[in-house]
Amino acid sequence: MQGCCSDAAPDTTASMTHLKPPNLRKAADAGSYVYCYLRSKDSSTAKAGSPYYIGVASSADRPLHKNHNAPVPTDRSLIRIMRQGLDWDRAAQWERLYIQRYGRKDNGTGILLNLTDGGEGAFGAVRTAEQRERYRLASQGRTHTLETRQKLSDARLGQLLTPEAKQKISESLKGRTQSAEWAEKRAAAHRGAKRSEQTRQRIQEKAIGRKSPSVANANSHRVWDDAARQRHSEAMKLAASRRQHLSLTTNDR
Repeated sequence: MQGCCSDAAPDTTASMTHLKPPNLRKAADAGSYVYCYLRSKDSSTAKAGSPYYIGVASSADRPLHKNHNAPVPTDRSLIRIMRQGLDWDRAAQWERLYIQRYGRKDNGTGILLNLTDGGEGAFGAVRTAEQRERYRLASQGRTHTLETRQKLSDARLGQLLTPEAKQKISESLKGRTQSAEWAEKRAAAHRGAKRSEQTRQRIQEKAIGRKSPSVANANSHRVWDDAARQRHSEAMKLAASRRQHLSLTTNDR
């Protein structure tokens, strides 16, 4: 295989220049892939040809324009593919293994500039309060062009979350509440939006066979005490009396 993963300490002299400069478009067409950035010269951290960043992608442009702390090599030949032709989950697993193999510089385990353990985006990252506030302020007012939105959408097509990832997302959302202002902003963003034929078809397929909850179903699990039963009985009698009175009045006309 290209590259290796083991429990041994990372070899900072190991060169990965044997990996051929990739055709990123061809790699993306084949599925998800794991890529790395190589050092162009020796440094105090590691030798030239050793990886300084490892990532995972499913589009051709992500290694070239990805927004992360590691600079993209100006010499594109220093971008190499370690694994390709994978589904997203498998590529994420290999990314974690490679990062574990070479280690992270920020936590003293190795030579990579990665700030996370890989696999699920920010898994393993430790953010300070100052960093979180800086990221929050930087994202305020940011908008994407339609072209960028389409690229982001295309990059996520076919990506399936693992049960572990779904559980993490679920846990992070528990107890979170939305302000009335935020709810209104979300509603306003969808007003007047036109769904594509594909989206309408998908919604229709999901709705087929779905049973709408009736009033009877809504009351089926209600627990009635004696007082509630009495109030319900009196209300039903009163309604019946009114219907009878209305019927008599109508007949007298």
